[in-house]
Amino acid sequence: MGRKRRLATLAAAVILALTGSTVRGQSSAKKDAVPGKAQAQAAARVTLEAELLHFCERANPRHHGIKVVTRKAGAGFGMYCQHSFFSKYSLDYGALNPALQKFLDPATTKRFLEANVQRVGVTGTGDYSSTAWLDLR
Repeated sequence: MGRKRRLATLAAAVILALTGSTVRGQSSAKKDAVPGKAQAQAAARVTLEAELLHFCERANPRHHGIKVVTRKAGAGFGMYCQHSFFSKYSLDYGALNPALQKFLDPATTKRFLEANVQRVGVTGTGDYSSTAWLDLR
């Protein structure tokens, strides 16, 4: 993904976060019912998704079509880079785990926790997909 496209993605995430537009198909009535802190956390998650996508693309330059998915995980959320190549072993072998731990420095981890994201990891696609993550708590 080129630099202009990454900047456009990040700019779109910031605009969505600032304008309070609907995110991931939520109706505007449901979005308006979200209290202030939860709405701020949702806006922060949109920005963090863009940052995590940028990291995953740089860490895996040969994997095209990486997406970031956010799922409910316990009392918070889990944010995962998604690609057909990723599996539960992706963080055990190779250079992805050290790179992810470097990306999750204390300041970044704090921002993830403030956005109520408790897990960051990778997940595969397809029938036999699996997920691996790092707990931030």
